[in-house]
Order: sequence, then C-alpha cells, then structure tokens
Amino acid sequence: MKKILSLLIALAIVLSIGVLSATPVSADAGNADYYGSMDGSNEYGSGQIEVTHRAYSSFQLEIPLYADSMMPNTITAYYPNLEDGYQIEIYVTNLNEDGTLNMTHSSGEVSTMVLYNVNDCLHLSYQNPLLASFAMEDFNNTYSASSEFYIQQGENFNMKAGTHTGIICYRIECNPISQ
Repeated sequence: MKKILSLLIALAIVLSIGVLSATPVSADAGNADYYGSMDGSNEYGSGQIEVTHRAYSSFQLEIPLYADSMMPNTITAYYPNLEDGYQIEIYVTNLNEDGTLNMTHSSGEVSTMVLYNVNDCLHLSYQNPLLASFAMEDFNNTYSASSEFYIQQGENFNMKAGTHTGIICYRIECNPISQ
C-alpha cells in the first residue's frame, strides 16, 4: 500500500513539474487568451487585440431661449456627424391634449396658442409634437441647416390685450428615419 501511495505521489509530482515548467501557451477560452510561465523566463508570449469602437451621431443645436409669436423662430443644427439612416428630432413635451400651449397673461388669465413646424408643414399635436428634424440630406454639403416654427393664436382669437407668456419644454433625440 505504501508503494502504491508513493508511486501515486511521485507521479503527481512529475506531472505537476511538467505543467509548471511549460513554455508560454495560449488556451482558447472563447474571447480571451491566457498566458502563463513558471520556468523563470521573462518571455510570456505575445498577441494582438482587436479593437471595436462605435462612434455615435454627434451634432450641435442652437435653440432660441426666447420665441416670438410675431416672427418665425429658427432652430439651427451645426456640424452634423449622423449615422446613416438617422436624424435629429426635437419634440415639444408640454403640449395640452388638444395640441395647444398654455400662455398666461400678466393678470393671471390663461389662454392657449398653437405651434406650427414650417419645414414639415404641420401643426404640432399631442400625438405628433415634432418641432424640428434634421437628416444629413438637409445639410446639402454645408455645416449647418435650419428649421423654422411659428407660434400662432389657437381658436381663441379673443386673447386679452397685453403680454402673454408661456414655456416650451423640449426633448432632443437622434432616431432612425421612419419610412
């Protein structure tokens, strides 16, 4: 029994020495290379790494801080670097369910106005609040493109005389162009 046990221990030692002193090897482990050396050498192997980088769309937008109901208001996109088939979209996020925008008179009276997207020829609605959009073809090989919108009186043409103010809240997205 001692001989068998001694033989097994000796065999285990011989096999482990062979494994520990192996030269650097690469084991296929799916998406990684493993190197190891226990023989005291300074050479551990070499290889290469494939690099993948995804450059997402980039652009700059100029959106007015103040909008005038008596004039067209312009949103300008600059320096587009859009992925193929993608466009920049600016949506209004605070329209009423009837598609109007709340305006408040200095007296506190609330009235409403509607927004009109000139480039896409549409009145904004709660279901379609697209204020402006830009695709690569809108830039015509230049560094900028513009889109206009108007703010118009809604069905309430009897707004109280004086200044009415409101806030347009918006969200910017870069989405695939819908067909």
